[in-house]
Amino acid sequence: WCPQCRALEADIKASGVPDGVTIIKVDYDTNQGLRQKYGVAIQTTLVKVDDNGGLVKKYVAYDEPSIAAVKNNLL
Repeated sequence: WCPQCRALEADIKASGVPDGVTIIKVDYDTNQGLRQKYGVAIQTTLVKVDDNGGLVKKYVAYDEPSIAAVKNNLL
């Protein structure tokens, strides 16, 4: 895991997940199909999907790996 991924996971655990949000952690190296489907090119990418799995929005948390940045830029 990269330092940004570890920092983001620690912040999510410390801060909690916002109500109505589900976070699913996916192994970047073994899920190439998902990476292609959502156009993920860097490990710290978070993808917001609709109920049918369609891409709504994505955010790369590399420069600011925090749940606050995810809330501001993705939710």
